[in-house]
Parts: sequence; C-alpha cells; structure tokens
Amino acid sequence: MLIFFYFLQVCHSGSGRASEFSDFEDLIPPDAVEELSLVYDHVDDVDLFVGGFLERAQGDSLIGPTFKCIVGDQVLCGKRNKEGENGT
Repeated sequence: MLIFFYFLQVCHSGSGRASEFSDFEDLIPPDAVEELSLVYDHVDDVDLFVGGFLERAQGDSLIGPTFKCIVGDQVLCGKRNKEGENGT
C-alpha cells in the first residue's frame, strides 16, 4: 500500500511528519480530514490516492501539491531518459 504521509515527506521536505489528522489541514479541507479520522485508525494508514485526491488543487492545477510533485518527477524522469536515448 502506498502511504500518503511518506509522499508528504518526500514531496514537501521540511514539512515534518504528521502525527495527528489535524496536521493534514494545511493541504486537505478540515471536513475531509474529519472523515479521514473516522475511516483510518492512524495518520500513517491513509492511502496515497485517498489523501492525494482530497488535497486542495494548487494554483491553476486540477491536482494538489503531492500529486503535482509525483507527476512532475515522472515527467522529469521521462525527459532525462529520452534525452539519454538521443544522446543530447
């Protein structure tokens, strides 16, 4: 299972580890955080896709900051691989 808090740490360096559900409120609306606390026993249990889809969209994007980080990393990896294939 992909754990949301792990990707929070990777994508938001320096943000610290969430120790309680209210720590998600800077990224996820409080009513959704409340729902997470009813479904999951601990913040460490929140699935990446659930947490990522609940995040507020960032800027003019349709996705929140964690998914934006993951997608951006994949694009950069693909670009580096393609450049390596072309010898550029």
